[in-house]
Amino acid sequence: MGRLSRSPARRAHAAIRATPSSSGTSGPGRNRRRAFSWLDQACSTSWRAGRYSISGRASKAAATTYATLFQDLWQLDVTVLRLAMVYGPHDPNEHRLIPSVVAAFREGRRPAVSSGTRRIDWVYVDDVVDAFLAAADGACGVFDVGSGTLVSIRDTVRLVAAAVGTAITPRFGAAGDRPLERELRADPEPARAALGWQPRVGLAEGIARTVAAYPAPLLAAAG
Repeated sequence: MGRLSRSPARRAHAAIRATPSSSGTSGPGRNRRRAFSWLDQACSTSWRAGRYSISGRASKAAATTYATLFQDLWQLDVTVLRLAMVYGPHDPNEHRLIPSVVAAFREGRRPAVSSGTRRIDWVYVDDVVDAFLAAADGACGVFDVGSGTLVSIRDTVRLVAAAVGTAITPRFGAAGDRPLERELRADPEPARAALGWQPRVGLAEGIARTVAAYPAPLLAAAG
């Protein structure tokens, strides 16, 4: 599978890799390999001028179709991992919700966010790494990698504030809600049953770890 960074920014979306499988051969002269497709619901969606593009959803569906096509054509063992909203320390894309809110709080600013009503299925980056490792030698199939729990943006921002230890009030409604945005809840049960994987880091703990990764002197300014 190659190296997989624990930074959310390094994860690939709508990508397919093939690696040698420990399962040997599926028949005379047939080399069995495993194709991995990981579909990042957090970052593969296109946004232009504040409007939602369906190209992100279409590309993820296409990746799954291609993966299963490779399975049919070349007898590959195909595993598709569908990632929920990945978050964690050292995310360089500070326009995303959690890093942008942490950055605002640490700088003593009121973060401008949407109404906060949309709910998100969050999954911590370390859990995502564990899912890929479990999938390397696990059963084939299409698996959701998420918590299975939807948490509103408003509650997520409050968890960030609590982890930072700030009384700064977010500006809910200062940013527009994204049109046509869907609430997507992962079903982690198939991954638990087939791969032995399940998320271990809850949202409050994951946010606390994320905040703790920022230098302490910067956080002191957000008190």
